[in-house]
This record gives sequence, structure tokens and C-alpha cells, in this order.
Amino acid sequence: MIAAACRSTAPEEQSPLYRFKRMVLWVSLPLGIVAALVGWVANGFGQSGGLYDRLSLPVFALSLAVYVLLLSCGGQNGLRRAEVGVFWSTALLMLLNLYFNFLVVAKEGVWLTAVWMGLVFLLAHYVYEPGVALRVSAGLFVALLIAGGAALWPQVVTGAWSDPNVVVQIYGSQLIYLLLTRLLVAYREQADRLRLQAEALHHLAYTDSLTGLANRRSVREALAAELARGSSQGPLALILLDLDRFKQINDRYGHEVGDRVLVHVAGLLQTHSRRGDLVGRWGGEEFVLLLPGGSLAEAQGLAERLQAVLSQNPLEGRYPLSASFGVAIAHAHDTPDSLISRADNAMYASKEAGGNRVEVAIAG
Repeated sequence: MIAAACRSTAPEEQSPLYRFKRMVLWVSLPLGIVAALVGWVANGFGQSGGLYDRLSLPVFALSLAVYVLLLSCGGQNGLRRAEVGVFWSTALLMLLNLYFNFLVVAKEGVWLTAVWMGLVFLLAHYVYEPGVALRVSAGLFVALLIAGGAALWPQVVTGAWSDPNVVVQIYGSQLIYLLLTRLLVAYREQADRLRLQAEALHHLAYTDSLTGLANRRSVREALAAELARGSSQGPLALILLDLDRFKQINDRYGHEVGDRVLVHVAGLLQTHSRRGDLVGRWGGEEFVLLLPGGSLAEAQGLAERLQAVLSQNPLEGRYPLSASFGVAIAHAHDTPDSLISRADNAMYASKEAGGNRVEVAIAG
């Protein structure tokens, strides 16, 4: 089993959750071994009790040592088997402890079991998905009832059972542990849902729904942030482009084809832009590229390459494409509006000159 676990090289092994779980087990397993052995020694090695008292804690410590070996392999399989094994070993120990302590009416042992049993319900949610963990925890609570009943029923029949308060307190506390654990998990699930909703709303607010590019709001905020950083972070260039004769495409072929053209162009711009550039849809058939660290020459060169890419890649081989480009470089005094205005003026100069060309903005 250990050898099989060691062979896992799953990609999940690099995830933060995987590393966190390994860290938790690396800390808790040695502590569990020490706690079990200290309890065994403090109890006189179980010599005053029966076979269970003599063997339960050392066997439990040995099982934890096996899980340490599984964990040391570093594989996803080893981690999973270790955490599942720890859970069920601990749950079984608690069930047996409760049974044998109730069997001899050992109140101190019962209370110690009750303290640790709450950990089992937490472990269930650590090891399993919330729905499975709830069913497992409920099953364990029923098993606790059965174990306690099996141990106490003969005492009830013979009249040896004299302290029902212990039973009420034990099972009442375990039920509260179970419910509180589930409540904490429910709060976490609600927090996760709210986070996902917030992320979805953010995506809707900052992403163009048709092309999947950054929308106008997203680009403006990114531009403002780049300008606020100033020239110490390097130059900043902006490219605006407007598809030529796009209205004719819509009028002749319909808006469905027009939408496919926009999606096609968005893909080309993303594919052929530089790493780190922000590509966005400015509105209608206009697109924008924000080039952090891009000089005027680099921006002009990129615009000319994109001009060629559009001309060489008609949609579905049937719908020719071209665009008018305007390029501007940021200056120290620029605001988002002033930089956009210069790029926009250059783009319209390109459009008025017949389109399918690149114009560079005059420094303002």
C-alpha cells in the first residue's frame, strides 16, 4: 500500500491545498503519537485494566506512525490514505473507548473520550466533502449511541447504573459538537457562495460578454492605474483600432455574422499581442490595446503587425477584414482622457485616409 501511494505524481501535489493538508498532518501526526504514548504511560501501560487498556493506545500510535510513512512518500495517494486512515483510526478508538469505559462505569475515561470525540466530527469535514462528512458524522453519532447502549443496558437491567447524568452530558455534548461543526461548515459554504457570486459580478462588470475581452470600464481603470505609476515604470502606449466597413458586414450578412467577426478579431488581437498587454473591446467595432512598457516604436510596430494579421485572416475565409489604427504614447501630464483622445484622433485620421492603415498621434 505504501509503495503504491509513493508512485503518485498528480498535478494536485503542487496546489496550496495539498501543501496545507500535508503541513497539518506533519504537525498533528507526531503530536498524536506523543499524546497516545503519554496517555499509555500515564495509565501505567494499561496494566490495571484488560487487554484493550494494554493495547489500544500503542496500537493507535503505531497506526499513526504508518500514516507518517504514507505521508513521507509525498504523493497525492499517500496524503489521501493518510488522512482517511487517521480519521477512521481516531473514530474507532473513540467508539471503543466509550464502550469499554461505560462498561466499567469509568467516568474519567468517558469524559476524556468525550473531549476527543468532538475532534472526530471536525476531522470528518477535513477529510470528506460537506455532504459526505455530515452523513459520516451522523453515522458515528448513531454508532456512539449503539456502543453506549450495548455497554450500559446490562447495568440498567441489573440496577448497577446509578448516574444517568453522565450519559446525558456525554451524548448532549457530542450532539452539540456535531451541530456546531456543521454550522461552521455551513457558514464557510455560504462565504464561498458569496465569494463566487462576487467574482461573477466582477467578471460581468469588467468583461465584454460577447468577446470575453476586458470592457471599456476595465481598460479605463487599468489605464488610470498605469498613468498613476508614472514614467518610473517605463513608457506606456495605447492603440485604438476601428474595423473598416463593419456596418456593411452587418447590413449585408446580418448581426450574427457581425458578432462572429468581432469574436474572430478579438481572438486574433489576443493571439498576436505581446505578453502583458491588455486587449479590450472599446465599444461597437472598436478595440483597444494597452501596452505597459511599450515605446512608441514598439506600439507602431505591433499595430502594423496586427493590421497585416487582420488582412491575412478573413473570417471563415469569406469575410475580409481590415482596421484603422491610432497609436499614442503617454506623456507625464497625460490623463486617461487626454491619451485616449490622441489615439482616437490618430485612428480617425487613419479612417479618413481610407482605412487599413496605422497613424501615430502627434505629441500633445
